[in-house]
Parts: sequence; structure tokens; C-alpha cells
Amino acid sequence: MMKKIRIAATPPSFAPDHIREQWVGLEMPIKDGMDDDSGLRTGVENAGGYKVHPGDAIIALREAKKIVAYDFWKPRLVGASNLIFKKECCEEI
Repeated sequence: MMKKIRIAATPPSFAPDHIREQWVGLEMPIKDGMDDDSGLRTGVENAGGYKVHPGDAIIALREAKKIVAYDFWKPRLVGASNLIFKKECCEEI
């Protein structure tokens, strides 16, 4: 069974507060391995965090009807191999 995270607190990011807050409560599968920090982080402070496939993150935003955040992140995630969330902002489920 694939492990998942739930975003429990607003992650640090270059995105505006109202966009970052939209991650809270969303659940996404974790990609294997946490030692490779390559990929787009929602902020530099997220190094060493949970890696998520960008497509899974976009789907989570869309399914939760977080359309403003979806529209913000979708073009920024094109071509990214990972999206990384700070461990302290997440819960493994």
C-alpha cells in the first residue's frame, strides 16, 4: 500500500498566503525515498521533506475544488519531477 500524507499546516512557499493555505487538509501519495531533494519545493524550507508527484498534487487541488490554487500551481509544475513539502507541515496517513 502506498503511503500518503495529509497537509496539516500551511507549508512555507514563494506562493501568496491564500494559495499556500489551500494545501491544508489535502491528501497525496508520497513518492519513495526522502533523501533526494531534487524537484520543485513549495519553499526552500521544505528541503528533506516529503516528495509528491506533481500530477498527484494537481489532482488533489482539482478534486478539492481549490481552483485558484490549481490555476496557480498547474503551470508552475509542468516538467517538475517532484513537489516537496516540509515534513513538519504534514502527517503520514
